[in-house]
Amino acid sequence: MRIVWLAAALLLIGAPSAESLDEARRLTGVDRARADFGVTGRGVVIGVIDRGMDATHPGLRNADGTSRILAVLDLTDDTGAKAEDNPWGVGTIHRKAAIDKALKAGTKPPIVDLEGRGTASAGLACGGGGGSKDGRYRGVAPNAQLLVVRLKLDPPPEEIAKIAEGDEREITDAGKDVWFDLRRLRVAMHFCIAEAKQVGRPLVMLMNFGQLGGPTDGGSKLCRVIDELTGPDVPGRVFVTGSSDKGDRKNRASGRVTQGGRVVLPIKKESYGEVIVDIWYPGTDRFDVSIKTPKDDAGPFKAPKTGKSEYGNWFQYYHLASSRNQILTLGGKRQIRVDLIGQPGRYEITLHGAKVQGGRFDAFIGPNPENPMHEPFNKFLKHQVPGSLWDGASARSAIVAGCYILRNEWRSHAGRALAQMGEGKPGEIWLGSGVGPTADGRHGVTLCAPADRIVTAYAAGGDWAKARRNLISNDGGLYGLSSGTTAAAAFTAGVVALMLEADPKLSAAKVKRILQESATRDKHTGNVPNAVWGHGKLDAYAAIAAAAKPR
Repeated sequence: MRIVWLAAALLLIGAPSAESLDEARRLTGVDRARADFGVTGRGVVIGVIDRGMDATHPGLRNADGTSRILAVLDLTDDTGAKAEDNPWGVGTIHRKAAIDKALKAGTKPPIVDLEGRGTASAGLACGGGGGSKDGRYRGVAPNAQLLVVRLKLDPPPEEIAKIAEGDEREITDAGKDVWFDLRRLRVAMHFCIAEAKQVGRPLVMLMNFGQLGGPTDGGSKLCRVIDELTGPDVPGRVFVTGSSDKGDRKNRASGRVTQGGRVVLPIKKESYGEVIVDIWYPGTDRFDVSIKTPKDDAGPFKAPKTGKSEYGNWFQYYHLASSRNQILTLGGKRQIRVDLIGQPGRYEITLHGAKVQGGRFDAFIGPNPENPMHEPFNKFLKHQVPGSLWDGASARSAIVAGCYILRNEWRSHAGRALAQMGEGKPGEIWLGSGVGPTADGRHGVTLCAPADRIVTAYAAGGDWAKARRNLISNDGGLYGLSSGTTAAAAFTAGVVALMLEADPKLSAAKVKRILQESATRDKHTGNVPNAVWGHGKLDAYAAIAAAAKPR
């Protein structure tokens, strides 16, 4: 997800616009469903797996001031790994009693959200609107309770080379800024499941992170964990995520390498700093690799038996066999990762078919952490194909939300009328919304929710709250703008919570089918299903009505 000030320039405009979270609830029929079916999220738990939570936020507290957070698993802190109440052997668990004690005493609760995304996601999914006028900014399921898992996603740079040379951990997706440790992700999901089971309530797990990369065919270990825990025969347990915020750019390539043949992948690098290319191909094949930069040529490097790394003046190269792909890799698939670290220019990666049975490859240009604004300008010049899903979104049981534009005009906390232009009009797909298909040809996106320029809770002191132009009211930074598929997934997760309140025994497969069958189409979606919109636009009222129908 991105926040608005990181996108295109803001312009002054002459007319104010309506608020957005209440408008999104009206547009999708959430408020009407609450009135007709009496659903508020009561009796449902939403597990937010992200970077933390601001437990002090009034929108995430009960009317008596106590927290709606049942428990927290902080996987960034292992000091409590051996505690008696921690069966996971990692992280530190904080219970509701400890959070309530801190809130009552006015001291800092044992959980933070330094960035703000976890708090924003919770606010959209189930915030109570506390601190906003008449609760205007309440989320979709304001009586749902929360579980929080805090993850640290920043690997030390030296880990990449260690893995290529034989370390049991793995280069995961296409960005060093995201470090998926499947062992901890598995613990995160099992923790949410165990805690929800202990209170006897259905569970919606919301996980919103992931850059481009990974096999994206539903067969990775991450996807298999998701499908194992939320499969078609598991009642009352659903996993929700966003498609990605990488849009329909020229950042994916695919093709086939023949025996003895070669495929050249020319890449236009326009940004300074590191640009990462992530390539996946069958484990039965062996591709040798050559790399051409504006400064030098290197290779061909022979496909290694297990793992190999090479370094040039303007590149770093890693080639990992399936035995090294412990975390995010499809069983048997091999990974080639090339970090382009030189100046802007034309680069080429050549795949040589040393041993070929299938020959299919899928390649992604990942994030540019040092210059994120330049990411759209880095692209493949040949072999381009559609698709920008993150790997977890290709899990077959996942509810995958894309994002369409709710509004592009708003007023800041200072009363300034602002606008965001150049990304589409209200009702159109947000240009950054990740699209399918998956590498194995499925649409990938389930549906799209109205979430661009939506309002949600901000973590006090978090990075987002420091962006003053994003604040909606001058109330200490309690509420501000949120955008992208992270926001769309959080809004959708709230709707799923209302569906599970109506029928706690719904499986993820039934929830997905209801959402797909009830989604609407219009002039913007065109014929659905498709790989951009999935089955269309979220119709919360119709989905909740279908869930509430006697069976």
